Amino acid sequence: TSMFADDIVRHITYIEMIVGMGLITGPAVASMVYGTLHYSGTMYFFGVLNMISMTLCYIFIPNELNNSAA
Repeated sequence: TSMFADDIVRHITYIEMIVGMGLITGPAVASMVYGTLHYSGTMYFFGVLNMISMTLCYIFIPNELNNSAA
């Protein structure tokens, strides 16, 4: 996008680093949550976690990334 054209490589690196950390730590965290909350509690926990992350994305991602392209 035109907003992050200069820093695109750095931002892609951050995204890939976060995805890698999620793939490494995800199974351990999920098994601990499952051991504590069992099946339905695990679904509710990660559902709430997804709602929180979607809200944070809505708040912090700029509304118009391609303003100068239009």
